[in-house]
Amino acid sequence: MRAAGTLGLIAVSLALAAPAGAIKARINASDEARAKSSVLRISDLPGSSLWKGGQTAPKAPPDSCKGFSPKDSDLVVTGEAESTFTMPGAMVQSDVSLLANPRMANLNWTRTFGPGFVRCITTLLEDGFTRDSASARVLSAGTVPVQRLSTRTTEYRLLYEATVHGTGIPGVTDLVALQGGRTIVTLLVTSVLPSTSADESGVDGVVDDLAQVLAQRAFAQTA
Repeated sequence: MRAAGTLGLIAVSLALAAPAGAIKARINASDEARAKSSVLRISDLPGSSLWKGGQTAPKAPPDSCKGFSPKDSDLVVTGEAESTFTMPGAMVQSDVSLLANPRMANLNWTRTFGPGFVRCITTLLEDGFTRDSASARVLSAGTVPVQRLSTRTTEYRLLYEATVHGTGIPGVTDLVALQGGRTIVTLLVTSVLPSTSADESGVDGVVDDLAQVLAQRAFAQTA
């Protein structure tokens, strides 16, 4: 597997932030259209001609991992859309979900982004590589400063080193989550780094710009 091919594992592993699992789906046309109009488009990406991808069917994430199992059986999602883009050495994924009411969105947020979340996504990333006959070691994981773009905004960064066919591949993954009203947005940006000691600050501008695009679209309507 080439370096770029390993990135899809991270998207599946870290998709836990998007509402799914036992959550009830009662999709309506209006909310589905709103979600689809809010996710990232290829024209939003820097050097858009280099990217491939578009809107994809939302992936069902794992319901839980050991020691972390947020309840979602009492929640209802009424619209959801996802887009995924890849280029050699990088991947961008966005997800916009609308729940039945703001109370449900608040519950989903507080249950997901609480104690145990960082440990869980670290485990999922490392286990995802293991299942694909590779390995990964997360070097650091936690929250990083982020501009407030909605009622609730948080960003997590994982620095890791994957080993594929004996070759070390350092990388960085940023997960930004936004919540306002009954809408929850997640942005996942992953890229390969030249070395484990490389300065990942170059990723910050890209992540910030894409998060602002998502926020402007997703929260233009707050009902």
